[in-house]
Amino acid sequence: MTNMKIQPASISQESSLTKPATPVNAGVVTPVPDSPLFNSTGLISAELQRFLLTLPRPDREKADPLTVEMYEKIENGNIALRELDRYLQEAVFKKNADKFSYELSGAQPTPEQIELLRKLGFCDEVRVESPGIKFDTAIIWGGTLAAVEARITSLLEQPVDFSRTVLLGTNTRSLDKGEKTHASETEDAMRAFLERCNQKTRRNFCPERLPTNESEMVAFVWEAMKPSSLEHLPVITIDTPGRSPTDLLAKYKHVPGTADTFGYLLLFAKENKIDLGRRFIAASSEPHILRQTVDAEYKLRSVDYPFDVLSGIGRANSSASITLYLQEIAKLVNTQQRIATLPSLR
Repeated sequence: MTNMKIQPASISQESSLTKPATPVNAGVVTPVPDSPLFNSTGLISAELQRFLLTLPRPDREKADPLTVEMYEKIENGNIALRELDRYLQEAVFKKNADKFSYELSGAQPTPEQIELLRKLGFCDEVRVESPGIKFDTAIIWGGTLAAVEARITSLLEQPVDFSRTVLLGTNTRSLDKGEKTHASETEDAMRAFLERCNQKTRRNFCPERLPTNESEMVAFVWEAMKPSSLEHLPVITIDTPGRSPTDLLAKYKHVPGTADTFGYLLLFAKENKIDLGRRFIAASSEPHILRQTVDAEYKLRSVDYPFDVLSGIGRANSSASITLYLQEIAKLVNTQQRIATLPSLR
């Protein structure tokens, strides 16, 4: 690939919370209780309660008694952050499907669930409301080529300026997965994408080869899509290695997560004396916007990085599976729990 330097870095801390809205004012970062998932008293919000009650209850004969007890607290609306985090970790991530009388894999949300998810901030487009805001650093989260394209498109549509671009990815996710290759990441699809971009930008970006992993692909997509007005901007591409064998999450997933990649960015900037500034805009896509922005906030807070603005933006999506929505809620609650236990916020 031409004119692209993929820079490795390394860190190991955790993740963070901004409140979604449609649209969102740039820079609004809210404390844990003031989120769409919780009310002003720190208990579960009515919308999240209603959403969780659309899912079948735990099987009393198979589930842990504590899990059943926590579900009853959800029914009563008196479950707080710590208990809800424990419940969702059991229900969503600990391979306990046999303890629940339902199978979520691949199922689509019902109209009632979509309406509740929309109120919780997981479906609609999120934009910067005030035009002309100057950001120091624009973050583009990795993902599939289709997701990265949507994220860059959203960023370029915002009425804002920024001083540098950061591309977050990992070399541990290969694009070629045989029959399981994502539709947007086949060689034919990437060539079609490149042709489409060159026609739009009136440039002739022609890399020596197509990308083979996620880090290369994110840089490839940015290079193909960026307008000539941004040619002068510095670009930092973070190539995050896989999780360490000592990381408890490594046995479930070797590919690093959002918090890992953002943490690598912060360490890379520190080691190379790069000033990322205090105003960040992070381009994601639904249903990941709120959770990924919160992951970034937690990383910033966990290393005492001073920041003034952290705005998550991205395009709408209401077609994800119920499993993905539930996982995003569980991850978000878990990160909020981590934020709540940071020494600086106690």
